[in-house]
Amino acid sequence: MLNLIYNKNPQEAQRLFHGRGKSQINFDFINIDYFPPVILITLYRDASSEIINSIQNQLLNLPGLEFNKILLQKRFLPMAPTESLLGDPIFEHLCEENNLKYSIKFGSTQNLGFFLDMKLGREIIQNNIAGKKVLNLFSYTCAFSVVAMKYGASEVVNMDMSKPALSRAKENHFINNLNIKNVKFFAHDILKSFGLIKRLAPFDFIIIDPPSDHGSHFKVDRDYPKLISRLKDWSSPGALVLTCLNSPFHSFNFLEECMKLSFDSVELLEKCGAPKSFAETDPERGLKIMLWRLP
Repeated sequence: MLNLIYNKNPQEAQRLFHGRGKSQINFDFINIDYFPPVILITLYRDASSEIINSIQNQLLNLPGLEFNKILLQKRFLPMAPTESLLGDPIFEHLCEENNLKYSIKFGSTQNLGFFLDMKLGREIIQNNIAGKKVLNLFSYTCAFSVVAMKYGASEVVNMDMSKPALSRAKENHFINNLNIKNVKFFAHDILKSFGLIKRLAPFDFIIIDPPSDHGSHFKVDRDYPKLISRLKDWSSPGALVLTCLNSPFHSFNFLEECMKLSFDSVELLEKCGAPKSFAETDPERGLKIMLWRLP
């Protein structure tokens, strides 16, 4: 029996079970997410039909959780294939968080296009973004940009290597009826684009949310300090910087040391991780989010 955590909001996307946090060792290869009215079970290794049936029965008997589809994604297989356990197959869907909508896709890629664990990061942006010019690095499908424009950013520059992700990013803005006249999308290798970023500067709010490992394109130990060292060239006086990292091999202290290498004095405003439903037995292994004010 899984220890499921959920609120009974019939619209809000949320994680129901975070096995990867190792709170239940026997099920540490399972995550379960809820994108109303769809439930997605993700396996990181194979599981018996008995386990799958037991999880499905538990979900079907949950009070107050409304759904008509259950999908099973096998992340341990090439291309992470997805099959339907309940209801007709579904490939495209809109999920909702804090009254904003985001496009997600099932069965075509390993990642759906929206990361539920970054909810608190999006709320930090919501509360601090009004009137600011924003640089959003490793923007992926630009959920941060959607929040920024919704809550009053003056301009957003999004940069990511993936053209398909940026195409979906534009879709996310349109879904939420946001004007993209002051939103830019660059399909660039960020580490080769420092000159372009400097020409577009200065920025009042800078977001750094890289993948934990992106092959030769980005290595945390090698490249995160490089990005921090460039902040002086990119930022306006007193700019805010949101540093994020979801690597189990790096702690909050790593982000703090990166900042201290480049700045004699910098103010830490907020420090958090993922929502409670993403609980980790060792919080340092989970998502790390820190909001800073530069000198």
